[in-house]
Amino acid sequence: MVERIVIVDDEEGILALLRRVLRAPGREIEVYPTAAIALAAMRRVRPDLVITDLNMPGMTGYDFIHAVREQFGPRIGVVVITAFPTMVSDADAVENGVGAYLRKPFTDLDLLRSTVSEVIEASRRLPDEEMPERYRRHLAAADTAARRQRAGLSRADAVLDRISDAILIADRQGRLLQVNPAAARLLGVDGEECLGRPLRELGVDAQLRKAILDPAPPDDAEHRKVGRRVVLEASGRTCDVTTALLVNADGGAAGIFAVIEDVSAEVRVQELKHHYLTVLAHELRTPITSLTNFAAVFEKLGFAPMTARQQQMVTGVRRQVQRLEHQVDKLILLARLERGDFGARSFPFEVGPAVEQALATCQADALERGIAFTIETPAGGAPIVASGDADDFRRALFEVGENAVKFTHNGGSVRVTVETDARDVFVRVVDTGIGIEMRDQATIFSTFKQLEDPLTRRHAGAGLGLGLARRMLEAVGGRIDVTSAPARGSTFTLRVPRASRPACGTPPAAAASIAASTAGTGRGKPEEVTA
Repeated sequence: MVERIVIVDDEEGILALLRRVLRAPGREIEVYPTAAIALAAMRRVRPDLVITDLNMPGMTGYDFIHAVREQFGPRIGVVVITAFPTMVSDADAVENGVGAYLRKPFTDLDLLRSTVSEVIEASRRLPDEEMPERYRRHLAAADTAARRQRAGLSRADAVLDRISDAILIADRQGRLLQVNPAAARLLGVDGEECLGRPLRELGVDAQLRKAILDPAPPDDAEHRKVGRRVVLEASGRTCDVTTALLVNADGGAAGIFAVIEDVSAEVRVQELKHHYLTVLAHELRTPITSLTNFAAVFEKLGFAPMTARQQQMVTGVRRQVQRLEHQVDKLILLARLERGDFGARSFPFEVGPAVEQALATCQADALERGIAFTIETPAGGAPIVASGDADDFRRALFEVGENAVKFTHNGGSVRVTVETDARDVFVRVVDTGIGIEMRDQATIFSTFKQLEDPLTRRHAGAGLGLGLARRMLEAVGGRIDVTSAPARGSTFTLRVPRASRPACGTPPAAAASIAASTAGTGRGKPEEVTA
């Protein structure tokens, strides 16, 4: 007697495996990707056994079982296969309608073969007098499970439909299993008709399709969640795509879950903000320069001898103008960082001279307040050479040094050391200042971050310095770390890559900046960004 088996699964690999493993003399095996196609075929040739997945696009496994029992009665054996352990309890609920269930992936092929044979034999041995009652039990159990699954899916669909972000689920072959209305609108597809179809057949933007279908390797547990930003070619919209691998009970890849957020409006706001910062800095630079020059001339060439009080007031004006000028410089740096205009230049440079040039102004400020400021570099031997932009390194180090002096009490100390290993150069700035709480150490590098209350704070500044320093160093492959405790001071460690070849002289752009930093206030001015 010929045994006819129908296998239904939306994964081509599973269909091929089952066809190969269950092949035997006197057995005919037909495989189908959807339950609807399988039902149509079964009306032509009635099978002895149906093997079906539960989680399939369109008609689910439980709906399929219900239809099989309703149309063909209980003499057709049913085996459920599932990759998701959460489905197992539902399979138990229909034990009167399902001969067995098996988990994917299949680890015991002999068990698979024997289970299939036993279910076929059991369905053939079913006595005729038990048929009506057994049929009713099959139908009722399958109907209950199908209603329960439909209710759960309905609740999940209601939630997904109200989420503004695009959400989709695809199998390992890139075929869509689930899309919410936002995803259908973004992809430009019909939410129902696209199910079961590969993304490549739906005319989805190539970059977006690549971001969805290229997740991290399944064995890379730390990077199963991946975020990318893509710009859609047709519409110009910017989208953040976050993908995560769906895994089965054994840790293998079962599919891809993707969330797509349209961030075009946010990107436009950022662009406008950067443009505003650029224009603002440009407009402030001209009057500030005039004020700086006027204060300097008035201080040196007063029209009449000034009293001590008058001299103090003029000096105060000059320092406050310099302070404002310094903040404008930081705004220009921030605009450059926001537009990604850092890290393009990389030259070997000597660390020792760069450290001394960067901290010259900090040393002068420390001296006025009675703070001991020392710089220690390795004596003798070959110079320590780092790789990167010397100008940006000096700016980053200046911000850290200025911060150390600002938050160190009069009479304290700031100590700067330079060390190296085979790969990196380390510049440590150690102060005896007020220190930083552990909970705040992760946030001090945020833009415009200040730990003091803005209404009662005693230290000036806009909260830009440390954030700029970190981002400038990260642009050339470096980083900044901090260790600190309240009332025990802080240690900031700047790490930059060590150069693989000796410094060959200062590049022209950096030389110009170094010259600017030694004149006037001693603070290097970043190049001005034009609108």
